[in-house]
Amino acid sequence: MNASSIFFSCFICLLTVCPALAHQLGVDRFQIQEIAASTYEFRYDIPPGEISNYGIPKLPAGYTYVEQPSLRDGPQRLRLTTNGSSLTDEDQIVLPWARNGVLASAIWLNGTRSRQFFKADESGICIKLSALSAGSGSSLQTMRRYIALGFEHILEGYDHLLFVAGLAMLVAGWRRLLLTVSAFTLAHSLTLGLAIIGVLQINPVLVETLIALSIAFLAKEILLMHKSQTTLASRWPWAISFGFGLIHGLGFAGALTELGMDPDSILLALLAFNLGVELGQLLFLAAWILIAAALLQLGLMRLRCLRPTLPYVLGTTAMFWFLERLQ
Repeated sequence: MNASSIFFSCFICLLTVCPALAHQLGVDRFQIQEIAASTYEFRYDIPPGEISNYGIPKLPAGYTYVEQPSLRDGPQRLRLTTNGSSLTDEDQIVLPWARNGVLASAIWLNGTRSRQFFKADESGICIKLSALSAGSGSSLQTMRRYIALGFEHILEGYDHLLFVAGLAMLVAGWRRLLLTVSAFTLAHSLTLGLAIIGVLQINPVLVETLIALSIAFLAKEILLMHKSQTTLASRWPWAISFGFGLIHGLGFAGALTELGMDPDSILLALLAFNLGVELGQLLFLAAWILIAAALLQLGLMRLRCLRPTLPYVLGTTAMFWFLERLQ
């Protein structure tokens, strides 16, 4: 684990300059409502002070706004006309927004509704109406979109990754580490599901501060381990990871609740989101192990003097997040 320690120190140094907004998905809601045969309305919100991250939605060729939009903070209602025709499955609307994606919903004149998640790319967020037409929300589409959302969320969730990294520092042996991480997975899957269906409801500020404290606790346990002391976490790391995993699952749920979910596909979306989280987590651990092995091969073990300082850096980072989230 010495090579891991070197990599870990670099990782923590990077995190100290990253904001502690680990559970903001960067995803907005966007609604399309059919008002008449050739008239539609877009509805969405622009948070205060974030106008620079939002541009006017780009319409398909031949379609125009009834009134030229002027962006402002708060709720937006943009009405457009299709000049006698109707939007078709071939049409698409591009949102030039600096966001990770949108959860787009459509309310059609015949009363049907649909909802899909659309991910951002280089050109913005492309909403393909074929994915919002009645009956278009296939299980495969839902799975793919929520897997992508979960995968991106865990890789941007610095505190979750820091907790997993702390487990890797604490536990020796890949089998024991696998058991420990599996307990973490089981726990946060449980509370994620219970929170989304409304069984658990806990103040998100409390959840965020507890997540930061869970990392500080790991830092203390690693420090004691380096002093050759037997601790609760060194004896039963899977029990510790399961207990704190319950709290981390509530953090995932807070992000997913802000996004909103279609009640008709909530179980499938939950499964897909959680699968995406696990894929991202496994990718992180695989990268961790490969980089540690590479450092060993390169003979960088002379930097082992950094190892005793790691628990202090880890704990300091966690307490910085703790104090920031109390504000």
